Amino acid sequence: MDVWEGDFVYVTGPMQDKIGTVRDVDYFCKIRPSKYERVVAKVDTSLYGEFSPIEHLWVTFQRNSIEKDKMRLWFLSPLSDGPCVSNSDMVPFSLFNLDGFPISSIRAERGEGYYEEDRVVYLSIDKGEGYAIVQGSEYYEVTFIYEDEEIKTIVCNCYCEGHCKHEYAVLLQLQDLVADWAVNFDENYPKQEYFAAIDKTVAWNMNVSRRQKEIIRLTEDSYEGLIIYED
Repeated sequence: MDVWEGDFVYVTGPMQDKIGTVRDVDYFCKIRPSKYERVVAKVDTSLYGEFSPIEHLWVTFQRNSIEKDKMRLWFLSPLSDGPCVSNSDMVPFSLFNLDGFPISSIRAERGEGYYEEDRVVYLSIDKGEGYAIVQGSEYYEVTFIYEDEEIKTIVCNCYCEGHCKHEYAVLLQLQDLVADWAVNFDENYPKQEYFAAIDKTVAWNMNVSRRQKEIIRLTEDSYEGLIIYED
């Protein structure tokens, strides 16, 4: 693959779980393959579309704007473990009544702390299939099914047995976004059956601050929304 100075990449070896920045590219060098750390992925930092700022997130209903396969590389190496699949049946419960979610009170309290600390850094729903990334001691992936205001299943790839604080944080964040009048989820989601949100700080550091052209426009004077134009 072609890489350039400033690109974000992942490599093999001891640093495979860390995102790195290309400092220099030399196409005329001699290497010993046994010592060479190979670049395995270049991160796609492109970002465009219409976004609504809601709390610490930018929200969009435009498919392919910040779809999960691209956004996963903003947080996790392609060599890291992927999401988990649950082998146990779960009784569906209402998103707006978490009393039906089988989680201990201690884990729920910790999950509420994660939610209040804005640790849900990415969240999307694509035709009912939900995916989220939560920042803990490392980044964890949460997958879930959301249909008719119910959570059909939810699982996290952390090492916790049973349901965890990361899942609870995602549920609380999803509650807020679905209910927020500015998101207008019930009207906007059915059009594309797609919804996604990315942490503002992450988006700014990975993309917006690196842009050189005038491609960002606030849609309202009071920072009600913004549009990022594709190059």
